[in-house]
Amino acid sequence: MDPICLVRNQNNQLTVNPRALKILEQISQPVVVVAIAGLYRTGKSYLMNRLAGQNHGFRLGSTVRSETKGIWMWCVPHPSKENHTLVLLDTEGLGDVEKGDSKNDSWIFALAVLLSSTFVYNSMSTINHQALEQLHYVTELTELIRTKSSPSSNEEEGSAEFLSFFPDFIWTVRDFTLELELDGYPITEDEYLENALTLIPGKDPKVQNSNMTRECIRKFFPKRKCFVFDRPTNDRKLLLRVTELSDNQLDVNFQKQSKDFCSYIFTRAKPKTLRGGITVTGGGLGTLVEAYVDAINSGGVPCLENAVITLAERENSAAVQKAADHYSEQMTQRLNLPTDTLQELLEVHAACEKEAIAIFMERSFKDDKRMFQKKLVDIMEKTKDSFMIQNEEASVKYYEAELKQLSESLMKSISGGTFFVPGGHSLYLEARNKFEQDYKLVPRKGAKANQVLQSFLQSQAEVEEAILQADQALTDADKAMAAECAKKDAAKREQELLREKQNEEKQKMEAQERSFKENLAQLQEKMDRERENLRREQEMMLEHKLKIPMTSRATKMDPICLVENRKNQLSVNPKALKILDEISQPLVVVAIVGLYRTGKSYLMNRLAEQNHGFRLGSTVRSETKGIWMWCVPHPSKENHILVLLDTEGLGNVEKEDSKNDLWIFALAVLLSSTFIYNSMNSINDQALQQLHYVTELTELIRTKSSPSSDEVEDSARFVSFFPDFIWTVRDFMLELELDGNSITEDEYLENALKLIPDEGPQIQNFNLPRECIRKFFPKRKCFVFDRPASNKKQLLHLEEMPDNQLDENFQKQSKDFCSYIYTHAKTKALKEGITVTGKRLGPLVEAYVNAINSGSVPCLENAVTTLAQLENSAAVQKAADHYSEQMAQRLSLPTDTLQELLEVHAACEKEAIAVFMECSFKDENQDFQLKLAIMINKKKDDFLLQNEEASVRYCQAELKKLSEPLMMSISEGTFFVPGGHHCYLEARNKFEENYKLIPRKGVKANQVLQSFLQSQAEVEAAILKADQALTDADKAMAEERTKRQAAEMKQDLLTQELNDEKQKMEAQERSHKENIAQLKEKFEVERENLLREQEAVLAHKLKVQEEMLAEGFERKASELHEEILRLQKEIERTKDDRLLENVRLLTQIGLILMASRSRFLNRV
Repeated sequence: MDPICLVRNQNNQLTVNPRALKILEQISQPVVVVAIAGLYRTGKSYLMNRLAGQNHGFRLGSTVRSETKGIWMWCVPHPSKENHTLVLLDTEGLGDVEKGDSKNDSWIFALAVLLSSTFVYNSMSTINHQALEQLHYVTELTELIRTKSSPSSNEEEGSAEFLSFFPDFIWTVRDFTLELELDGYPITEDEYLENALTLIPGKDPKVQNSNMTRECIRKFFPKRKCFVFDRPTNDRKLLLRVTELSDNQLDVNFQKQSKDFCSYIFTRAKPKTLRGGITVTGGGLGTLVEAYVDAINSGGVPCLENAVITLAERENSAAVQKAADHYSEQMTQRLNLPTDTLQELLEVHAACEKEAIAIFMERSFKDDKRMFQKKLVDIMEKTKDSFMIQNEEASVKYYEAELKQLSESLMKSISGGTFFVPGGHSLYLEARNKFEQDYKLVPRKGAKANQVLQSFLQSQAEVEEAILQADQALTDADKAMAAECAKKDAAKREQELLREKQNEEKQKMEAQERSFKENLAQLQEKMDRERENLRREQEMMLEHKLKIPMTSRATKMDPICLVENRKNQLSVNPKALKILDEISQPLVVVAIVGLYRTGKSYLMNRLAEQNHGFRLGSTVRSETKGIWMWCVPHPSKENHILVLLDTEGLGNVEKEDSKNDLWIFALAVLLSSTFIYNSMNSINDQALQQLHYVTELTELIRTKSSPSSDEVEDSARFVSFFPDFIWTVRDFMLELELDGNSITEDEYLENALKLIPDEGPQIQNFNLPRECIRKFFPKRKCFVFDRPASNKKQLLHLEEMPDNQLDENFQKQSKDFCSYIYTHAKTKALKEGITVTGKRLGPLVEAYVNAINSGSVPCLENAVTTLAQLENSAAVQKAADHYSEQMAQRLSLPTDTLQELLEVHAACEKEAIAVFMECSFKDENQDFQLKLAIMINKKKDDFLLQNEEASVRYCQAELKKLSEPLMMSISEGTFFVPGGHHCYLEARNKFEENYKLIPRKGVKANQVLQSFLQSQAEVEAAILKADQALTDADKAMAEERTKRQAAEMKQDLLTQELNDEKQKMEAQERSHKENIAQLKEKFEVERENLLREQEAVLAHKLKVQEEMLAEGFERKASELHEEILRLQKEIERTKDDRLLENVRLLTQIGLILMASRSRFLNRV
């Protein structure tokens, strides 16, 4: 087909072309929609023609007037995706001066974004400030589009909400003449785009306006790509008729660039989808176009949610029709009427219904209230009933014909008087029995075979009676006996027919139940898929939200102060806590400390892969105050955030209180997973003395809130909390040699940390920092750095220098340092392997700073306990919410049985406990788990109550409907006649039977029925009393029977109630067992983590002891021996605690179970 106008733009009024919609309606395949937008006369149409593999197609203009008006569409088979259609949308050129209303451009741009799966923005020459300003339309998207029809008052529509609807983004730069280089290095086209989108630092309004477009592109379009194109030909005359040129007449570079662009589109452009992974077909795209344009023309704003709902209604109606048609076609093809049995038809029905439901599930979406699924079920039920009627009619028709044929000889004998002779009755019976036997041998008799036979035999009853009376060979007694036998046979046949009918009703009920289960199973499977799609989208949105603010903060906001230090008073910055609270990913926390003006901030900026960030000082005054934080996506650990902490320089002479430095140092140790100590020139005695802060850590930090009297807090106890240690030595001038042999940086550090053998007080003071570093930090690393530049002026402006101007050695050293941090710096964790996220780091900072400000010492145990309280409360809420959501989604009230509800409860509870176990920690007394168990139990009771109420409402409504004929007969006095009581009982029994046949009445079905029957007791008594056909004895017996039936029903109800209570009790026991199982599993994991930590500490102590002995410090080694013995006992205790822990746990759960059993017995 040729291109066709999809959206007309006449007099600034948009309308949809019905012919274009008709074309889309015929495309049932998924569509890959590529839209192009850009300033007019920039070659958009030519590029789209190349995508279609044609020179001609979309019209090209050779004047200053814009050729394309509105949005034009070209549908072509996809070149590489089988069963897909490539839809190309060429849009009206933006910025046409002849237009009266600039808003019109904004709508064209918005529609191109909304309709496409890949959006191409086309511009000329370069991506510069002017090009970005021309793309101002992107900044207006949140004003022109809504994601929800009525967002709640507390809900703000952030740009990331649009991610699941918005397309991938490609910027094509035409007539590109620049070299792809940056700072003298070659860059790719994508790097060129990303560099152009880097935010400019500064708060000037012009700068902020310039940044807005960049920021919006980065927020709206996480997947971005860039292509640059040379001019197709440098001959201006040829350019005017470029559509007539063959490829070999085009510029060689343009040919390659064009081929690469098309290849990328054909292989990487994704099919158009909506939120939840819903694939859009041609027909679906047409519906979206209409919905969006109608919204614009009505003066409103296109709402994505409304458009999806409109599309869903259309698609779901079509899905119902397709599924119903499939069911009808398959039933017609597979059935050979009449079927031999009803079961045969029901099995074919079940298979066809399963396929039809699958077709509906595949094509439908957003059927939130299941209206369309219910509609399909109703249609299939009616169609099935129609097939059953056809089956019965075919059976009757076929067997009436067969019966007529088989009975011809019998009927001829009757009409010929063969049996009207002495002994004729016996001959008649023999002939009739032979006829019946022959009839039974006929194959595939169908559902109505017996009924047809019974009708025929009933029609012959008078004939048989006449033959019997005419038989002179029989006495009167023989005749009476034969008549009685005939009656018995007739009654027996009637009984068989009744049994057959009951069996059929049972089969129908079972088929209906299977149908319901099949619907439920496929619905559950679909909901699971949709939930998984939605989860993936939400995770992508979260990841993008985390990523974008981090990168923009890096340039726009700069790092933020985490702990402020004013007048030697520490306080936590609420803004920084808010940033941390938004980060649910694990953190790698790298903190740096050292004397002021030693280049700490510059090193941290390099870790963030930026020149600017943490402020650098060029004077003797310390620039950084307190602790500053910078959160960036981790360069190598997926779904991790790298948190850089730059600390106030130590040893500032302007400080009044030196204790302040100690707290900054201690906080850096407590908060980080990798701790960097930065110093100048070399690691000598002076450098080690400047690190005296490490010797005071045991006085500044406690591991336990109240250590027992016989327990001494030795340094090794801190190992499980403390970070890895890196010593960075700046402006290093020495050769890495020892005794004439080359040594590594790590060997240089270890040699510097060797203790000096002397017992003198001065030497012991010298040794103390060395000893503490070795005890506190088992994992140590060293990096040495040359000066970044030899020129002093350059050093004053380091942040402005590109890498290629830095010293070569420094470049390599810096690269090695950053690479080590990215690959080896561990995730921040607390004792027993508890991973720290942003949400968890914030409360830790607050806890430590609050402790310092209160005049006490930060306690690790208290901080973890405070954090555990917050996290466990959140874990309880999250798990309880998960339980409620899942129960609401999976239950269809009323449930057929109590067990059905309890099984759904068990599954949802298991998931909720797993959610809690994953998110909680240090719930040592199981207070929070118990709280969750109580909440879930309460919610379960609410669902049980709702289920009962739903059952009562449904049953009362059905009962009212069924009882109408009975109540009308009572009110009309039908039963107040002789024999009326018997008629009443028959009518009531029929009503009860009909009530029992209603499916899914729920748990209160019998109770509702009993209440109704009790309400009719006085009516029945009045009818009984008024029945003149009964004697007083008959009435007394009837009254007795009524009382007995009432008592039996009451007993049945009591039995059901006891059974329900038993099921609830069993469910509660299963619940407790599930809690125990998951808790035991968590205990095992936590115990294994604790053992690993203790064994690591033990290994470290043994290593230090061995080193002390090797270096001749026997007394110190002996002191360590006591600590080692104490730790070995602790490890044994941890191993043995398993049994005690389980006994305690089982006792606690046992008490709960006993209390529950007691309540159960009281109810009984």
